[in-house]
Amino acid sequence: RPIKKQDIDGSDFYLYDYFGETSGLVACFADKVSESTIKGMAKLKPLTAVFRDSSFKDSQMKVNLAEHFRIISPDTKVKVI
Repeated sequence: RPIKKQDIDGSDFYLYDYFGETSGLVACFADKVSESTIKGMAKLKPLTAVFRDSSFKDSQMKVNLAEHFRIISPDTKVKVI
């Protein structure tokens, strides 16, 4: 399956096996992930969203990540690795 690269607010992220609403995986491994990037990725409503742990400076930022997905795309499984 092709991997597509996109950019939101200066952060690259990748879509894999992505066919439209509620499908596939999105992943962002940028050094820093902005709130607008998180919201943009959530609006894609993927099945799974993956982020790099070191992209977030503290646990509050990870809580905010989870909240944005809970509100915008509640069915997405969010993983921080």
